[in-house]
Amino acid sequence: ARPAFNFNLTSVLFTSAAVGGKSSGACGADELSAISDTATNEWKLTLKDASRSGFNAAAATGATLEMDEGYSGWSVPVVYSGAQTGDKEYVSVILCDSEGSAKYYGNIAQNSAASSDAGQMVNIPEGLAAGSYTMYVFNEKINGDKLTDYSSVFRTIDLTVEAAPVETYEVTFDPAGGKWKDGSTGSKTQTVESGQAATAPEEPTRDGFTFDGWDTDFNNVTTVLTVKAQWKANTQPEPPTTISKAAGTLTAKGNDVEVISKTTRLKKVKKISAEKAYTIGGSIGELTYSKVKAKKKPSKFVVNAKTGKIKVKKGLKRGKYKLTVLISDPGDNNHEAAEAQAIVTIKIRK
Repeated sequence: ARPAFNFNLTSVLFTSAAVGGKSSGACGADELSAISDTATNEWKLTLKDASRSGFNAAAATGATLEMDEGYSGWSVPVVYSGAQTGDKEYVSVILCDSEGSAKYYGNIAQNSAASSDAGQMVNIPEGLAAGSYTMYVFNEKINGDKLTDYSSVFRTIDLTVEAAPVETYEVTFDPAGGKWKDGSTGSKTQTVESGQAATAPEEPTRDGFTFDGWDTDFNNVTTVLTVKAQWKANTQPEPPTTISKAAGTLTAKGNDVEVISKTTRLKKVKKISAEKAYTIGGSIGELTYSKVKAKKKPSKFVVNAKTGKIKVKKGLKRGKYKLTVLISDPGDNNHEAAEAQAIVTIKIRK
């Protein structure tokens, strides 16, 4: 059987998770705890109880109800009376933002009919953003998980968090003997907010000098600043020292090299070392080699640029082949670079 109830919805003050839905800090000044989102399908009701109509609450005279953003140590004394007493009877608070969303909940007193004349202190959590807030104060009987709670009507205390005041500072850029693009020489001043980066004007110029940056960092300004241009004197570079170098001394001659085919056509790739292929004299630096031409079958010859080794590819018939190789010497501090050509005669025989 599913029981049906017919009750006045205006009596429902708020809902909370059926289990652990009302989480408070230790009863007293530090009781307010953040209300977290709850993934549950079970809820309990807090209903308005007409027998608690005598409950009243307000901020104590002289209480601070406004604070600047970034505050710390904000406490509001709450004076209340007419609360019912008993081990399950509490005076509680819900703190809501300007849209009515509940942000914090807590119990400020238990089994207490009235506060002292000074009021019960309520510590407001730090970090509230600028805006309007409402603190609802009420007397409730908390019966436990999955049981309906009963409450007085809400008594409201309005709180305000003011946006932090914006501080502004001046940043002055001094060309320090230079001049701006328009030809003026006076300082240029900007007004910026605290922590905001100033924007440097275009770089100034100065005859005989090169602009070398500003003498002070002007990012995250928190004080009045004067920023001066720094200059580096121009100097004429010394002419380079001319070194007379001797002519390159490289000489090279190609040798006759025989490659044995063993058949009428070369069957394997053959490699001819530089020592066999060339006779070289007077070299200074590390030589490089490059094929210039081959009179017959040029694609069958490859010259290694670093070692000068000649690779003879497969497929050549018996006969005589001439290969021209350019040999280059980079020279050194005292000698010019030099080049020489060597004609290597390669004989392929059976």
